[in-house]
Amino acid sequence: MTFEERFDWRLFFIMLALFTISCVAIYSAIQTNQYSDNYVLRQIMWYILGSLIIAGMMLIEPIQYKGLSWYVYGAGMLVLLALVMAPASIAPVINGQKSWFL
Repeated sequence: MTFEERFDWRLFFIMLALFTISCVAIYSAIQTNQYSDNYVLRQIMWYILGSLIIAGMMLIEPIQYKGLSWYVYGAGMLVLLALVMAPASIAPVINGQKSWFL
């Protein structure tokens, strides 16, 4: 099955509508000058990153995911183990929880 055959146009237009609505809502929320960052650009960046990940996943045949699933599961467990063992300088404690992000 090719990329074009697996591409779901209905899902694409739903995501495009959600993208537009969320950007308009965030833009109208930041017009109050309460926030100093431009969250619309952040939203656009995350949508682009998510779209690239989805496009990359569509290039892999669905049967290959079964073979890759144990490797992805193992990588996830290693990342969680690294978080538990990471010092506070790398993974700070925020509200009693260790986190990779500030």
